[in-house]
Amino acid sequence: MKIHTSNKNWFEKLAEAIPGIGPYRERMDLRDVDKRLRTWIAQQIYLSRVRLEEHKNDIFEVKKPEALERIDRLCVKLQKLEDSIKYAEYGYAGVFDKVKIKKPELQELFKYDVRFVDEAKKMEGLIESLNPHVDNDPIIKELSILADQIYRAIAERKNYFSRPIA
Repeated sequence: MKIHTSNKNWFEKLAEAIPGIGPYRERMDLRDVDKRLRTWIAQQIYLSRVRLEEHKNDIFEVKKPEALERIDRLCVKLQKLEDSIKYAEYGYAGVFDKVKIKKPELQELFKYDVRFVDEAKKMEGLIESLNPHVDNDPIIKELSILADQIYRAIAERKNYFSRPIA
């Protein structure tokens, strides 16, 4: 079993000893983790889009042009989805921000992010199952529905930032 050790320097440890600073720093660390996780998810969606583009080329080579338009629309949807996740608002708000995101709310935001991880993996599996020699419409439709579900989840996540100040 691996024991977690602190990578904090003496100044960071001292700052945590000051009342109020420790919890603030912990929330800032959570905010950083939130940002890194969303960046990773956006990267996975980007890679899925690149793979989809590669499949589009394969489909073109076997002369199935009717599927190309649907794949093009899906690629555009994935690009927008990638940007929505990459540029979503951070968790935890600063001291003077109008909207305050505290630790319990940040944990709720992480639930959305974990859901995005699962859905990005599902998307990757669906794209890998594409075959240029068969009808891919059901898979493309499922990918489109999955992208729409992620969009809705992003909108729900964003609601945390539009709530009135308590």
